[in-house]
Amino acid sequence: WARFLVECPRTTVSLVSSMPGRRVEGGAPGSAAEDWREAVRRSSVHAVLVCTPVDVRAEVSIAAMEAGKHVLCDQPIAAHPDIGEQVVQTARRCEVVFFGSARFRHRRAVMRMHQWIADGFIGEPTALRCRFGPPESAAGVEVPPEETLGERTVWGADLARRLFGQVEGVVALDPPRPAEMVVALLRGSSGEVALFEACLLADAGEFSVEVLGRDGYASARGSDGDGRERAAVARRDLRAPFRETRVEFAGADPSAAREWGAFADAVRAGGDDAAAADALAALRLLAAVRQSVRLRRVVDVLQ
Repeated sequence: WARFLVECPRTTVSLVSSMPGRRVEGGAPGSAAEDWREAVRRSSVHAVLVCTPVDVRAEVSIAAMEAGKHVLCDQPIAAHPDIGEQVVQTARRCEVVFFGSARFRHRRAVMRMHQWIADGFIGEPTALRCRFGPPESAAGVEVPPEETLGERTVWGADLARRLFGQVEGVVALDPPRPAEMVVALLRGSSGEVALFEACLLADAGEFSVEVLGRDGYASARGSDGDGRERAAVARRDLRAPFRETRVEFAGADPSAAREWGAFADAVRAGGDDAAAADALAALRLLAAVRQSVRLRRVVDVLQ
């Protein structure tokens, strides 16, 4: 985020703050503030980007919104759906814009893959497999695999909702590496069942997504390191030779610019409740998967 915001023509980074016991890196843009509570109340601040650990995101987001600031927050937006509901209700009460970061949606290969699926090229989606590398370590801070898995699984949960629609029930399966993998069956509102899998890759910054449909498959993969991405699609045709269509993308990743642009557009338009609702729904799906793992039974996502 910092690399993009420095170059964003529509944004000035006026202040950077960290949590107690952690320091702001010297290369960060803007001035540094020791107390984030004081920082979010400053009149020079119009919007707050929350990139803290998940257990304090809701606290920071709520404080910022109650100070009249618009908020773009990393996902998951809270540690529990009930707390996430408080965040969304605060945005509505304070009449400010709240976005749960969905940068993964804006990856070029993912957008192309989703367009093929929306056009019906692979038929009804039946399975989604997501693989994500851990984030690059910042200032030598190592993130436990379980926490990284939760962060990345919510990206897959967001994508699953876009592919399969409203998910009402979840039953988690026993994966071979529970700390590094989530496998579950998702039940839609019409009774249809789809397979969902999310796991960690060894290489930082890499991602791979595969969607199986009744008539074919589509995939997207890429890396934060070199910016290269690739989308692929193939349709089942028993009367013709196998053929896979590939689209390559190169150059800087524009997903941060696209996300910030959508956030800024919502601020100028006076609000976008759908973005907050999407972030809360993804959090509920993630929580349901975790609960199903613990209880070893089907869990109702909507309760």
